[in-house]
Amino acid sequence: MPGHQSGRNIVVAYKEETTFGTAAGTSDGKKFRANTGKLTLAKEPIRSNENRTDGMMTRGRHGSRSVSGQFAADLSLGSYDDFIEAVLRGSFDAGLTITEATSGGPSEITTTTSTIVGNTGSWITVGLRVGDVIRLTGHSSSGNNGRNLRITGLTSTTITVAETLTLNAVADTAFTISRPKKVIQGIEPRSFTVEENEVDIDGTKLSKGCRVGQMQLAMQPNGMATLTFSLVGQDQESRPRSGSGRSTCWT
Repeated sequence: MPGHQSGRNIVVAYKEETTFGTAAGTSDGKKFRANTGKLTLAKEPIRSNENRTDGMMTRGRHGSRSVSGQFAADLSLGSYDDFIEAVLRGSFDAGLTITEATSGGPSEITTTTSTIVGNTGSWITVGLRVGDVIRLTGHSSSGNNGRNLRITGLTSTTITVAETLTLNAVADTAFTISRPKKVIQGIEPRSFTVEENEVDIDGTKLSKGCRVGQMQLAMQPNGMATLTFSLVGQDQESRPRSGSGRSTCWT
């Protein structure tokens, strides 16, 4: 076994906790595709203020323990959904696909320069909401297809979008409207057990009770879009990863 730990041979993994501060189980965790980052344990000192005649100081003690740190990563589809849900305290809704055959929706549509109008049914019933970004495909006006359209107004039969559409008053009986998965602000707190596995020295740092307090998104021309998650946690312990000391939250 090497006597030192290289900076690249480190695996970060995590698993959602059932009970805050209780380490998650040792299987079915997920690897975090980190660029940089780590979690650091802090111990608050408790010091005596006694004025002793012998000129000495009473030995201090450790107080509360806490964990904090950041992980940065390149943005990629689906890789960080758990942490995005955690920082927003919500859950992703599954994506929607609406066609002329969807129950409760319209069987045909027409378009104005700013609206998509259904003949019957309800856009609300089939799951659309103001603020959603949708795409229309299969429409007879090709200029309306494959574009991101942001819903700014919604009634049972009319979708109003921010973008300009091609006017088509001829009823179209074959169409598809899709909306990707989405997450909105919720109220459900989540905590994670996070493991930083130092492979070269067969060691691991296990941080418990970790909550995602902040998420930063950075973008630049000719570069990767990156996410940075800031975490705070309850406690951290160091263990050997192999043998009876195995504490990993992933396999």
